[in-house]
Amino acid sequence: MSTVEALNKKLQQDEDWLRQFEANVTRSEQLRGNIERILNDFERHIDQLESNVFPMHEQNGKLQIKQMNIQKLLKTIDATIQFYGKSGELESAIRSYLSNSWPYQWKIERKS
Repeated sequence: MSTVEALNKKLQQDEDWLRQFEANVTRSEQLRGNIERILNDFERHIDQLESNVFPMHEQNGKLQIKQMNIQKLLKTIDATIQFYGKSGELESAIRSYLSNSWPYQWKIERKS
């Protein structure tokens, strides 16, 4: 009888192990399914982000080019304004010189 009892005990242990193994397999399948759902959702979110971000990235690049062009234009305008200021000073200096020396210039023109 001890052999039968030992076999029954071994059988009971094997059945317990098999039930535990089946429970682990079921749990593993559930985890795999959950992981697949999470990965699919993640992939869908990445696709949505790509479809939203790439056009924004392209638009941002275009805006950066426009910003650089505007900065160049502002530098050109600043240089032009400085030139205009200098030319105004030069014009006033010339007018002042001509108004002070006008009679002398008139005398030279009459002699000629």
